[in-house]
Amino acid sequence: MSTPPRESPTQALYRAALGPVQSEHHLQAFDRFDDRGVSGPSWNTLAAVCTFNWLVYRRLWRIAAVYLLLVGAAVGALWWGRHHLPDGVTLGLAGAVVLVATVIPGLFANAWLHGQLRLALVDVVRQSPSMADAADVLRQRAPSLQRLLVMCLLNLLLAALVGWQVWGSAAAQDPVAKSVVEPLATPSVVVVAEPAPLPSPTPSTAPSPAKAEPPTPA
Repeated sequence: MSTPPRESPTQALYRAALGPVQSEHHLQAFDRFDDRGVSGPSWNTLAAVCTFNWLVYRRLWRIAAVYLLLVGAAVGALWWGRHHLPDGVTLGLAGAVVLVATVIPGLFANAWLHGQLRLALVDVVRQSPSMADAADVLRQRAPSLQRLLVMCLLNLLLAALVGWQVWGSAAAQDPVAKSVVEPLATPSVVVVAEPAPLPSPTPSTAPSPAKAEPPTPA
């Protein structure tokens, strides 16, 4: 039975700096980058689907800020195009924005992380008395599972808030839903008027029939 190859000191430092999430995936990409001597495209599904959250989790603050600004500018351009461009053109631009915002981070997220961690490794190794001490420092700085859990909870809270706002605005525009959302008004009291009394019968003024006179004798 063959024993697995021993991990190099650089790989051990990378593992300590990466933390428990996606460490094997990143180590494989980092090995290819170090063998070639330059980083390049390497697909990362999690970074493509949850780009901003992934950047924040990995503490790539500058790239996260640039990404957020670009997404905001793209949303503003789409809002302008919705009012000034045909619907087909606006829909095509929206698809292009989603594609670019997904594909570019998915292809280059590993390279961004590799560049940042390599600088961190050099800095920590220079200041530490041994490789073991450097690994301990990097392990303490690495993103943890608790950090991931907090970010997931914040995302759920944000999604619930957005859903509540959307449902509230839709209910305000829909008269049927609005009647369900708004509290029922106090029922008004309906006063039923009593019927007017019928007039009492008056004595008849019609002339009474004349009494029959007896016949006159002949």
